[in-house]
Amino acid sequence: MPNTPSKPNFQKEENLKVLETFAGAVLWLDEHGKIMHVSDPFFELFKLQKGSIESKHWTDIDNGFSRATFDQMWDKLCTDDFVDWHTYLQFDGKEKHQVLVEGRIVQNDLCEFACLRVSFNQTSEPHLQLLHLLTKSTQSAAWKWDLDNGSFTITDSFFHIFSLPVEEQENDSTNIIKLLQPFLDNQQFETLKNSILKLRQTKKRLEFTWSPVIDDVPKKIILKAFPIVEDKKTVAINGTVRIVEKTLKKERLNSIASVALEQWGNLVLILDEDFNLCHANKFASQNLGFQKADLANDLSIFKIDIEQSMGQWNRHLEKLRVEKHLELVTSFQRKDTTIFPVELTVTHYKDFYGELICILAKDISEGRKKESILKADLADRTSIARQLEEKTKYLRQEESKNFKLENIVSASKKYKPVLAKIKQVAPTLSTVLIEGETGTGKELVARAIHQLSSRANRTMIKVNCANLPKNLIESELFGHEKGAFTGAVQQKKGRFELADKGTLFLDEIGEMPLQMQTRLLRVLQEGEFERIGGTKTINVDTRIIAATNRDLKAMVEKKIFREDLYYRLYVFPIYNIPLRERKEDIEPLAYHFLNRYNKKMNRHIVSISKKDLDRLQQYHFPGNIRELENIIERSVILTTGETLNLDYWQPLGTPDTLSPDEEFLTFEEIQKNHILKALEKTKWKISGKGGAAKLLNMKDQTLFSKMRKFGIARN
Repeated sequence: MPNTPSKPNFQKEENLKVLETFAGAVLWLDEHGKIMHVSDPFFELFKLQKGSIESKHWTDIDNGFSRATFDQMWDKLCTDDFVDWHTYLQFDGKEKHQVLVEGRIVQNDLCEFACLRVSFNQTSEPHLQLLHLLTKSTQSAAWKWDLDNGSFTITDSFFHIFSLPVEEQENDSTNIIKLLQPFLDNQQFETLKNSILKLRQTKKRLEFTWSPVIDDVPKKIILKAFPIVEDKKTVAINGTVRIVEKTLKKERLNSIASVALEQWGNLVLILDEDFNLCHANKFASQNLGFQKADLANDLSIFKIDIEQSMGQWNRHLEKLRVEKHLELVTSFQRKDTTIFPVELTVTHYKDFYGELICILAKDISEGRKKESILKADLADRTSIARQLEEKTKYLRQEESKNFKLENIVSASKKYKPVLAKIKQVAPTLSTVLIEGETGTGKELVARAIHQLSSRANRTMIKVNCANLPKNLIESELFGHEKGAFTGAVQQKKGRFELADKGTLFLDEIGEMPLQMQTRLLRVLQEGEFERIGGTKTINVDTRIIAATNRDLKAMVEKKIFREDLYYRLYVFPIYNIPLRERKEDIEPLAYHFLNRYNKKMNRHIVSISKKDLDRLQQYHFPGNIRELENIIERSVILTTGETLNLDYWQPLGTPDTLSPDEEFLTFEEIQKNHILKALEKTKWKISGKGGAAKLLNMKDQTLFSKMRKFGIARN
């Protein structure tokens, strides 16, 4: 085992442990307001001699408080978890200092203490050196923006927080909004910009929190801004930018273990990575009968948990490293060998020192006794118990027969094979290719496969290959590193990485460019890739579901789709049949959409006439289910009574109007023929005045995309 720092001591004095969690100018008060301890940065900030204010009362240095108002402040500290206020501090009648005070209460078994952190709330020039010293120690930066002349000043610690080189800022061009823009997304940037500019009018304090990724590590940043008002006019804005550490270090856990956990009403055990106890709260020690000396000798959890073996706990630890949390039921043994059942909630922490496992154990003996009484009572009524068991078994069987896939509405016998295939392939985690015309609900099939799989508790990430711009598709799929290309101001994870341990749905896979097909094939074969601009290989475990409305086999023959990628995707194909082949589903689907838009538009339409249902069932629906949904939505908008009004709808070209010998064209074939006619009419001029795009009322890029899709090219 590698050398690691010694385990933390959970027996330190509570006040010192909590004091260590604060940084900067800090005072420590008892419940009577007496100053018990002052940190070194406090003396440096106000140029005081060490020991000059200990034993004084807080009201001796805070001009805003009397002894009575201090008691009120203490009551508020005890009620609220955190309190801050603006005030003036004065030492021995000298210069007054306008400051911001942030305070919280910490309790132990004997008494209460208040820890107060003090900082300037006006960043004036004489204080910049002292603020720089303070902000450097507290991982925060102070800034001032003069609104009259536009000058802007910020402490060097800002560049340390965001891992930037220290630069001299030009007063006429730089401000806090511009400095933070690279670390905000578009929505965050607009929100912060508007909020800061509104301080001119509102004159209220602003606090803004977000979590950027800095040096590959998520950080929580808090920005505070305070308008400076003179003669009812905001002349400047002062503020701070502070980094909040997310990692729960063992030094902080010392405080939690000795103060908060001691007061917990359940058994709390903290284990190291070798499953030895390094702390137990008083409740656990009393219930288990172990003394402090027992814990000091690295007492193993296996002497307490008599059901879970070392192999089981090792498996629990592996699971905790991924999911951070698990629950289980086991039995604990006291020192006197008596046994009692417990329900465990186990969490996992990791930091510089190693790993910690925190166990919250609840004694469920009383619950087991009540359960035994209930079982005995049921045993006395054997006849009723057997009837209840048989009835439960019957209901479960009926429930399994009537199982419906979520959001898939179907009463058609022709569609049952599709549902059967979904149930068959979902648990296998095999690659699935869903084929079918536009609007048949291929995404619903993909979601059903995901929901029935073992990855249902993970996210299904969707990628529409037809909508991604060519110059961004690689970044969207595989992500990029900071500085990989112009505009890459921070690292970005791709869709494959986001779908790790989950499902990735590649919709319209037939529209993916050939160059990207090659890289996609490598990821499917090897399960690894690199971000753009990166050298680190990233391994992913992602299930692939692809969908297309195109004939991929024909595209392979035309050399516009890779053959090896086709066979990699074509593991388990599902053909989603069009609506015209499952006409029994038209009525239930129509009522399904009617109910949806009734709720959405607050309507009360209860029925569809038989005449309109017949009209719908005679229609061939080239746009499939999506077209039916659009028809119902428009009808709900136009209907004023309780029966759906379909009078506006005039279907054209139903199959009944075709002659027996006339070939029935698909919707895509009709589009392709129409585009060809337009191109012939314009003599293959595509864009510009008199071009086919103008004639078809399309954008040039849309027509080019359609031509690629249908394989239209001039001979």
